[in-house]
Amino acid sequence: MQNNRDIMKILSVFLLASLGLVSGCASWSTQRPHFLRNHFPYFGSTAHSDESHRRTTTLPSIDLSKPPTKRDQYFIGKFARGALLKSDQGELFSKRPQHPDTAMVYFYRLQSHWNQQEVIAPSFFLNGKRIPSLTNNRYYWIELPAGQYRLTLSRPLAVLHFQKPKVADFKVEAGQDYFLKYEEQKFRGKPDDSLGLLKVGPFIQMPTSQGLKEIKTTLLLRDGIRFVHPPQAHK
Repeated sequence: MQNNRDIMKILSVFLLASLGLVSGCASWSTQRPHFLRNHFPYFGSTAHSDESHRRTTTLPSIDLSKPPTKRDQYFIGKFARGALLKSDQGELFSKRPQHPDTAMVYFYRLQSHWNQQEVIAPSFFLNGKRIPSLTNNRYYWIELPAGQYRLTLSRPLAVLHFQKPKVADFKVEAGQDYFLKYEEQKFRGKPDDSLGLLKVGPFIQMPTSQGLKEIKTTLLLRDGIRFVHPPQAHK
């Protein structure tokens, strides 16, 4: 009889342990995606396959199917001094670490006597938001989530913006670098048209190898800008 009681106790303990193990496995199955995302954010394709958790931009949203309005052409706004009125101090180019969830866009303008004599620099706008102008021998970077954007150029007369803007709509992909040169002079050449890179007025997208070769002689205009919202929290 005592042996039977001992056997029943052992079976009861074994049954309870088994039920606890099954319950724990079910709980792990439910919590596993959150655990992996919290501790291994780039595990498999989870970080990129869920559209609801993609990074978004802090820039204004605009309709790229429509051209700029008159308000984008005629207005009173800020202007930037050209190289003739500014010093050439700054750090030489250094490449920023690339984040797999965003794109890095480098804007640069090379050294030339023409650029050095400029009094008022061109004004740049990204999705309608003013971004830094480029002067002689300068560069800066902008970090963006993957998506499509509109870059426009205005040539003001002091605070008066009245010229029809140059418009460059472009797309960036996460994890990529882009080199966008501002070039008013024609003798420096441009990429092969077969590459399909952006070319609108003085805006020229350069192949990565050529962009890196050219930009390394330029000086940092200012700290870069991140137009990126933090990723949404996982529930």
